[in-house]
This record gives sequence, C-alpha cells and structure tokens, in this order.
Amino acid sequence: MGILVLGLILFVALHIVPKTALKPQLQERFGKKQYIAGFASFAILAVALIVWGYSRSAFVPVYEPPSWGRHVTMLFVLFAFICLASKGSNSHIARTIRDPLGAGIAFWAIGHLFANGDLASILLFGTFATYAIGKIVAEVITLPAPDFAVILKDDFRAVIGGVAVYLLLLFLHPYIIGVPVLS
Repeated sequence: MGILVLGLILFVALHIVPKTALKPQLQERFGKKQYIAGFASFAILAVALIVWGYSRSAFVPVYEPPSWGRHVTMLFVLFAFICLASKGSNSHIARTIRDPLGAGIAFWAIGHLFANGDLASILLFGTFATYAIGKIVAEVITLPAPDFAVILKDDFRAVIGGVAVYLLLLFLHPYIIGVPVLS
C-alpha cells in the first residue's frame, strides 16, 4: 500500500507545482524543455507507482458497495468520457462545465467509489476525486468564465467520441484492469 500512497503523493504534488510560483523558478533554472521533460518523467513514474502499488495492495474491505453501485459507476464513467471528449472544444458542455478535464476525472473517480469499497480503491479514487474537485474549484475561483462562440458540432463530437471510448473501454476493461464490467 505504501507504493500506492507514494505514487499518489507524487502525482498530486507534481500537478500542484504548475499552479505555484515554483514553476517559473524551475523553468528558469533548468530551461523550459528540461522542465517539461522532467515533469513528464515524474508523471510517468507517479502513474507507474500508482498502477504497481494498486495491483500489489492487499484487499482490505472498508465498506460494502451497494448492489446498484456498479450501475452508478457505469453512468458516471460515461459522463466522465463525454466531459473528457469535450476538453478543448467550443461545445456547450465545455462552456457549462468550464473544466471538462477536472469534471471527467471527478466523475470517473467518484463513480468508482460506488463499486469499490476496499482501502486501496478508496485511496486511489478518493485522492483523484479530491484533486479533481479542488482543481475545479480553483479554476472557477481564479479564471474568468469561458467566452467563446459555441459550435453545436463540437457537442455532437464530444458525445459521440465519449460514448465510443466508453464502449471500447467497457470491452477492454477485463484485459487492461483485470475486472470484467459486463457480466
């Protein structure tokens, strides 16, 4: 479990650095290209530690997920992929949500807490949910509301793209994660 926690701490700390005064200092000291390379290297390390730590964590039950939790998870993950697909678009979705990446991560993480009641899952999904919600709040407080002309095609692309990735991952989930979703 320690490896999982280390990976989560590294991931969150790494994603907080760009929002602080430390980023320009690091870019000045190492150069912009080296900063980006270092950031990417540490991000890959953090994700590897999270995956490795989660896969090696003992199953420690904390709560029994509700019988309907799996269905809520599937719905939340569908919303997550639609949000993620709307990032960078001029869609109603992106304009309304303001932070589609944060919303997508939050939906994905919170959704998984309805289906997983073990300690490692609570640490993993709870950390990502907390980070995403904090990211959303910080962006709403500090950034102006988006001001762009909405393109209706972008909404259709986000929904179709999000649903397509969702369906693909429903099929691939048992091969990638080791847990069948459709059964």
